[in-house]
Amino acid sequence: LELKDRYMPNVKFFSMYSRIDDILAKTSEDLKLLRSKGLYALHIGIESGCNTVLSARNKGVNTSQILTALSMLEHAGIGYHITLIPGLGGRTLSRPHALETAELLNKMHPLSIWCLKLKLWEDTPLYQEAQTGHFDMMSPEEILLEERLMIENLTVENCFYADTTVL
Repeated sequence: LELKDRYMPNVKFFSMYSRIDDILAKTSEDLKLLRSKGLYALHIGIESGCNTVLSARNKGVNTSQILTALSMLEHAGIGYHITLIPGLGGRTLSRPHALETAELLNKMHPLSIWCLKLKLWEDTPLYQEAQTGHFDMMSPEEILLEERLMIENLTVENCFYADTTVL
């Protein structure tokens, strides 16, 4: 915040990326200070609302922790944008990934939901799982059907929805 005040004194509002564990490491006072300095919103990649998928992908947090962190933000007056990855559960966890993610999203008040395309990077555990047959990558059509199932079960309001999964 000192750097913001020193180098960008005319910036009144800003957004930034964050992780759930970063938010949980802050106190209520820390978050309120950030808000008072102009933090308008955070962009947070939760990737899934399914604890099984979160655990399998070694995300290091569960849905209870996600809700706690987002509640902390709301209490401090900080908005948030959520990023998801359809297909992250593979064929095996597709249905719970869609339904449990919708259930989690329905407990939130995100400014936006953005779905990103799943990319398997070489030398990552997920890439290795796919190579050995332990992760069954979905086709673009299957991912769209998963996303459709999630959307059919969403009840969030006043939220922008974006998708870049298939291309």
